[in-house]
Amino acid sequence: MKKVINNYNEVFVIKHKRRIWLYLIIIGIVTLVALTGVYVSRLISKVGTDVYVGAKTYYGVSMMQSDNVIELQAEYNSAVTLGGSGYIWQGKPNYLLALIYPEEDMANSVIATNSTTSFRLQLVELTSPEISYNLDGLSKEDKTRIIQSTNYLFDFANSLYELTIAMQKQSLSVVACASTINSHKGEIMALHNQVTRVLESYPNKDIDRLNTALTKAINLLDKMVVNMLDNTMDTINLKYGYCEYIRLLADY
Repeated sequence: MKKVINNYNEVFVIKHKRRIWLYLIIIGIVTLVALTGVYVSRLISKVGTDVYVGAKTYYGVSMMQSDNVIELQAEYNSAVTLGGSGYIWQGKPNYLLALIYPEEDMANSVIATNSTTSFRLQLVELTSPEISYNLDGLSKEDKTRIIQSTNYLFDFANSLYELTIAMQKQSLSVVACASTINSHKGEIMALHNQVTRVLESYPNKDIDRLNTALTKAINLLDKMVVNMLDNTMDTINLKYGYCEYIRLLADY
């Protein structure tokens, strides 16, 4: 038998509950649509973007930090004696870095195994930015050249890290390491020439920024090789150069 409600208050409560549920359902639908819109917009921005490199976090092992760069420079010799790069990452604050690692657990492992050092080691996060832009009006071939050049610039950081670790473990000779870096420099020079040609016919601030970064990378690798071959502290110079390269990417 169908229930007959004669109590006005009971009717009011039932209707009120229905309205609450209706509001909750509407809110849920609106929230879902909003979140879906955000996800789709992000997906489209990546899929529909000609050049895209995600932000990357590197993990530095700081031996000392200070607002005064001169104070850190005074500790350079002590730092490199202990195997540190001696590179000063300038910022707020400034850091005297032992080395930079691609993964957090690698940096934490170094800190844990060197806890008795005279320096107070700590983990610092260093980030390179997200890069995203389109190349409307550019030919498919030229787009490919720009994309390849951008990817090579950022991906080479991994190769440089591997070379640094190989030198530290003495599993690679100085000459072999320098030769490998020179080979990569040649690749970057070839990419730089292609980007320069594209830029001449297609003036673009994003391509110009890439071209400038490639020029800096070439000069940095050239200096790195010279310092390695002309100096007994070859491994330290390689560590220092690797940190400089990560800084280049962070400043992109």
